[in-house]
Amino acid sequence: MKKRKFHSFASRLTFKVMLWLLLLMTLMWVIVCGLTYKIVGEFYAKSYLNSMRCTTEYTRRVLSDICVGVNNNIDEIENNLNHPDKLQGITRHIIEQNPRIRSCGISFIESYYPQKGKWFCPYTWRQESEKGEEIHSANTGDAEHDYLNSEWFEYAIKADSNFWSKPFFDGYQSNVPLVAYQAPIHDKQGRVVAIIGADISLEWLTKKLAEEDKKNNDDQVVSIFDDRNGYLGNGSYTYIIDHDGMYITHPDEKRILKDNCFNYLTVKNREDSLTLVHIRSELAKGTFHGAHELNGENEGRNARLFFMPIPQTDWVIVTDVLTWAITAPGIALLIVLWFCTFPVLIVIYFVCKFTIKRSTRPLRKLVQSTNEVAKGNFNAALPTLKRNDEIRQLRDSFENMQSSLTRYVEELKTTTAQNASIESELKIAHNIQISMLPKVFPAFPDRTDIDVYGELTPAKAVGGDLFDFFLRDEKLFFCIGDVSGKGIPASMVMAMNISLFRNIAAHSDEPSVIVSSLNEAMVQNNEANMFVTVFVGVLDLTDGTLRYCNAGHNAPLIIEKNSIPQQGNCIHILNTTPNLPVGVMSGFQYEAQKTMVNKGELLFLYTDGLTEAENAKHLLFGEERMNSVAVETLTLIDTTPKAIIDHMTAAIKEFVDKAEQSDDLTMMAIKRN
Repeated sequence: MKKRKFHSFASRLTFKVMLWLLLLMTLMWVIVCGLTYKIVGEFYAKSYLNSMRCTTEYTRRVLSDICVGVNNNIDEIENNLNHPDKLQGITRHIIEQNPRIRSCGISFIESYYPQKGKWFCPYTWRQESEKGEEIHSANTGDAEHDYLNSEWFEYAIKADSNFWSKPFFDGYQSNVPLVAYQAPIHDKQGRVVAIIGADISLEWLTKKLAEEDKKNNDDQVVSIFDDRNGYLGNGSYTYIIDHDGMYITHPDEKRILKDNCFNYLTVKNREDSLTLVHIRSELAKGTFHGAHELNGENEGRNARLFFMPIPQTDWVIVTDVLTWAITAPGIALLIVLWFCTFPVLIVIYFVCKFTIKRSTRPLRKLVQSTNEVAKGNFNAALPTLKRNDEIRQLRDSFENMQSSLTRYVEELKTTTAQNASIESELKIAHNIQISMLPKVFPAFPDRTDIDVYGELTPAKAVGGDLFDFFLRDEKLFFCIGDVSGKGIPASMVMAMNISLFRNIAAHSDEPSVIVSSLNEAMVQNNEANMFVTVFVGVLDLTDGTLRYCNAGHNAPLIIEKNSIPQQGNCIHILNTTPNLPVGVMSGFQYEAQKTMVNKGELLFLYTDGLTEAENAKHLLFGEERMNSVAVETLTLIDTTPKAIIDHMTAAIKEFVDKAEQSDDLTMMAIKRN
């Protein structure tokens, strides 16, 4: 036998303790990861929202200052409508008081001042020069600058309200995006006679957003900036869009007022898809309120986007945050915690191993002693233990086992000798039982008109089944029976019934008389309440008349090879009256029956050990399967009783396979040739 590899109990116990510790820590880490991801993610989301609120408030204040600066001068302009030459000074004053205003002009309706001509637009603007910033004034209204037919002027006149215009590029500096605050000028009759407009450059807003982005990216725990990818390499970047999604500001200047943010934005799940539809709907209606958030893919990178409206405008500020920028801090924190915990696990491992190994040292001594006991030295000394624990109880149990083994060995020697004697007696009983059954076949070698074969297989050394037959006065007397129970008691009843059958049948030709005599003999002194199912038959070989009596036994089969039709049965069950088994009730009147057995027909008798044979799945062989096997026997070339019983035996062995035999099995076949 191959020697198994030794595994230390202390090592295995240490391994299991550490394994459970790791499982618990893994569970804890899963919970911590989830909480950390959520908490840190929400923290960074709030920080970005706070940054956006600060930028929004800053933008609102700048735009509000422009509005206030212009609105404060409207009354003065309306009061000086009769003095057109003073209007130029007012526009200059507005620019001087508001450094962010790039230009300011008052555009009058056509020929409002006939003496000034069709167009009149006092205009003041800032201009950089070698000397520094200079302020210039002029009347810009003429045929070349026909503002009267411009779309913005017509819309402002009809609107008759203060508003911020759509962003546009400067006519002189085509790469500078501008936005204008426009307000109507009314005469004393309340008519709109002019539009005042103050232009501001959006470069300051682009720079402000760039500063906030740099601050946010510098504060990140994990730097993911990549110069090769420009702004896309940043953890976050911010831009502003209008109600159509057009870029008003963007890190890529080529996209400003030329591209739409929704051309680059896609979402993957239904919830974010609904959020995106809602955002676009509110932008289009001009009802965008509050902050919105969605997860998606923007410009080829997985991102989390935050949307927030800018008051007094239809603009929305958008911050694009790389998903990794939000999750990285939490992951970094978990990595730090893990590297702090790992050394502690190593220390716990060695402490556990040392402690467990020391605690199990008495077990190794006990193993040495028990090995001596296993070799047969039942008097081997066991180790002395001081502590009263489970190992001490195990040592005491081995000590008790030593004493028990010593007594057991002595008792086993005595029992073995007794069992050997019992086995010898059982073998003798088996031989005696078998000797009482017919065992010489063919049974009648000098006769050709009859062929008989029988076989008994006991479930134990001795059994309770029986069969017998003999010839007298050209009649074949035969019987088959099954004693209730098994073993030696059943075998004794079986031997008694065979002897009684031979003695009674030697003086009587009537099966019912034979069965009645067996019943009366069984009833007397039947303190064990045993009974026998038995079938007794008398076959007249001269004419084929079969007289029989069935005492609770299985009905035999009649098989006829020469009568196989194309349709119909090739076997049939012998009609029997269900009499009581013998040994049940004294004085019972057994009824005899009669039939004809034609030449070539075969009578197949059996005990319930055939139909009740079980396989490993506890399925029974059953009468249907028995009948099928009986039909198969008709296809055999040799249809002698022995051949048919051998075929049935093979079918039973194949069905039962390796399952243990549970009941005695007896079969007998009689063929009239």
